[in-house]
Amino acid sequence: GGGYKVKLKIGNACIDTPIKVRWEAPKDHNPEDFLAIYRVDAPDYFNMVELSGSSGQESGTVTFTKPKDEKSGNPRLPAVEGLYVVRYLRANDQRVMASSRELLATRCDGPAPTNEEIEKQQKRQER
Repeated sequence: GGGYKVKLKIGNACIDTPIKVRWEAPKDHNPEDFLAIYRVDAPDYFNMVELSGSSGQESGTVTFTKPKDEKSGNPRLPAVEGLYVVRYLRANDQRVMASSRELLATRCDGPAPTNEEIEKQQKRQER
């Protein structure tokens, strides 16, 4: 143990659905450390969850959920299609200690994207 890890339960998600994340950290991590969710190509996160109440624990799960009203400070979810990543940031210096694999957010109210469409999207991301 002793390392930092961020694991996504799933590799893709519908826009606006909760995203469950498992984290691992040293026992003596700061409970104000936080997980943040980013668009893969963006420098700033649009959402974060503190690991409050986690002192002395080496792992846990948090769920990014949609606030009932956007005014509450709860996490906001991917609202546009694309690739996202969740990172573990240290509270004291905002340093990224771990990153999850990429999460593909898609619209699920319409037809599900085909593999071809997903590949096209990923190629577009690479440019």
